[in-house]
Amino acid sequence: MTAGTMSRFGLLFLALLLVGCGSKDEQKLTRVDQQPTEDIRARTEAIELTQPDKDGKPMFKIKASASLGSASNGDGEVQFEEVEAVLYRDGQPTMEIKADKATYDSKQKLLSTSGGVSARSSVNDASIKADRIDWRPDKDRLEATGNVKVIWRQMELTDHKIYADTAANEIWTAP
Repeated sequence: MTAGTMSRFGLLFLALLLVGCGSKDEQKLTRVDQQPTEDIRARTEAIELTQPDKDGKPMFKIKASASLGSASNGDGEVQFEEVEAVLYRDGQPTMEIKADKATYDSKQKLLSTSGGVSARSSVNDASIKADRIDWRPDKDRLEATGNVKVIWRQMELTDHKIYADTAANEIWTAP
């Protein structure tokens, strides 16, 4: 392994850490690109990771069957398959989400889930089903789009788009 290859490999791990890839167990890491470029890509199988907030408290945890991460110029994006995620507010779990796919973009601070998305509040047991749910932790906001169905106690709401806080204590429809 040359010094240049080792340097790019080290940058790869740094990039994955910057976008929240702190794995639970040993990970199989496959290098996707082999050209000496500033762009770095890696694929892992059976990953579990936690993304901390600025205070070091958990912001979200994700379990996935696979992930593909890339980074360029300090910003990164990780795509996940067969996802189970837990969203946190102030270090406390507030929402569990299951989806076929998810993407976390560190530049936009956006977690997007798609494909058979179902979410359940850990706080009040409200459930949300949608084609897609985007979560912005810095704004404490979920946006569910496409065939949205919310069930909360005796209430059922269907719409093409809804918004909610991270715990689904407040839910509102698009204007």
